Amino acid sequence: EIKKEYGEAILFFRLGDFYEMFFEDALTASKELDLTLTGRAGGDDRVPMCGVPCVAADTYIARLVARGYRVAICEQLEPPGKRGLVRRAVVRLVTPGTVLEEASLSPARNNFLMALFPAASGWGMAYADVSTGELGIGEIPAGAAVTVEDELARLRPAEVLLPEGAQGDPVAAVVQEFGALVTRVAPGTFEYAPAKKALFPAGDAPAEMPLGIRAGGALRRYLQNTLKTDWCQWQVTVRGSEGVLLLDHATRRNLEITASLRTQDKEGSLLEVLDHTVTAMGGRMLRSWLSEPSTVVTVIEERLDAVAELAAGSAYRNLAEALKPVRDLERLATRAALGQATPRDLLGLRESLAALPRLRELAADFSSPLVERLVDEIDPLPALAAKLAGLADDAPASVSAGGIFRPGYHPEIDRLRAAAREGRSWLTGLEARERERTGIRSLKVAYNRVFGYYLEVTKANLAMVPGDYERRQTLAGAERFVTPQLKEYEAMILGAEENLGRLEQELFGALRSEVAAANGPLVRTGRALAALDVLASLAAAAVRYNYCRPSLNRDGRLHIVAGRHPVVERVLPPGQFVPNDTSLDRESRFMLLTGPNMAGKS
Repeated sequence: EIKKEYGEAILFFRLGDFYEMFFEDALTASKELDLTLTGRAGGDDRVPMCGVPCVAADTYIARLVARGYRVAICEQLEPPGKRGLVRRAVVRLVTPGTVLEEASLSPARNNFLMALFPAASGWGMAYADVSTGELGIGEIPAGAAVTVEDELARLRPAEVLLPEGAQGDPVAAVVQEFGALVTRVAPGTFEYAPAKKALFPAGDAPAEMPLGIRAGGALRRYLQNTLKTDWCQWQVTVRGSEGVLLLDHATRRNLEITASLRTQDKEGSLLEVLDHTVTAMGGRMLRSWLSEPSTVVTVIEERLDAVAELAAGSAYRNLAEALKPVRDLERLATRAALGQATPRDLLGLRESLAALPRLRELAADFSSPLVERLVDEIDPLPALAAKLAGLADDAPASVSAGGIFRPGYHPEIDRLRAAAREGRSWLTGLEARERERTGIRSLKVAYNRVFGYYLEVTKANLAMVPGDYERRQTLAGAERFVTPQLKEYEAMILGAEENLGRLEQELFGALRSEVAAANGPLVRTGRALAALDVLASLAAAAVRYNYCRPSLNRDGRLHIVAGRHPVVERVLPPGQFVPNDTSLDRESRFMLLTGPNMAGKS
């Protein structure tokens, strides 16, 4: 029944410590993941199956998603051992546009899910990066200078939602070029009224964007169905054409702003020259600034003021050094809000919050208005930082691994750990004591999950077994026994470890909820730090490459003295690039340069 509901997805079915796949899913997964294909009896035929350990599932899921597959994760909703079938349900549907795990994400690039709604008057558009909590809506009027293809090229979505039966010609090109997955959804999910209510519950929906709202509603519904939660902290951005330079796909490609024509990647692009960011958040924001440059003079001047101040002396170096310990706060906060953050994630958050007072102290010395505003956005969250201090310095990557908290964090944790330690210490010496008592030199103490702890004696030595040994299992060449005292210590150890694991998971869940409650301040802080990182990066490039600050005018004049192409100059050996002057104005707006490649046109 579960597989019928998620027919197109590969079903990861939880069985104990493994996720198992069956039938066609097993055939596909075994081929894509190089897994051994096994089988079990099922009616007249043998059912093909394969599996992966739960602790390593993220890696396997990432490989499948990277190849364009969807993965439905089906978990046990109750502990095994009760009569009848264990209740199970899909807790998450992982698709290329909804991944949260670091293994599936590029640190310095957004991973966008996009929804498009076609109409006679144009296209409604919505996009979201699930990993950072961004959600934007917009419209592309029919006949506009920037087309839907241009927006697809700008955002480079991992997955695109379209209504079933919709004409998708513009999407076909981007699928071929960028490898985006096209997902068809029911046309009813694009209805206006429920979309407006879901996106703008306060009633402040923009009246001029009905198509964008419809696309946003479908996108949000899809996120609810895949993430299995109605997370309500999306910050909806209404995107218009004012205040930004709109670039078509051909211009974006030929200017090699974020990807070179040769490599189709960052190498050899303007982004590579300017990117000296030290945080993942800063890398994403720099890419965004370059992909959609501001045309507002006051915004540009504020950024130039900030870069000029940071470029003076060693200010940008100090700021970059202080930013290095900061992890990806946007993605950490989102994973916590969606209940996906691990102990190691929260440890990274603790280290990031610890770096914020120093950052505020450094940045407070600057006088540029933009930097001052960004500093005001940084919130060290001291109360949350104090609670995160209880995490162990080597906190595990998995909640089930244990060892999440430091000694002293909770008295019951300390008591249970001591009880488990005492029992294991007794077991450590048991083998030597029993060998001495019985005279059986080959006797050994071992453990398995079925029989627990036991004493194993080879059949040649069975005559020497004491009377207090109780037989537990017979093997071909040995017998396994327990003693009353061993059973007592086994109960103490296993009981302590089971209770300890349960308590740590409960306490970690509560701590993660507190982090989720701070999502707003964490995301605002992350975006402020990202902007500071970008400004420091631009200052570093200005100093390293001897760039000068431009003077802006409103009379249409472009006057450049000894101009240098930032990318070509870096390709040539030092001193070989020949600078050029350029002068254009309203009377002379066009210049045609001819000549062979590398002849000096740049």
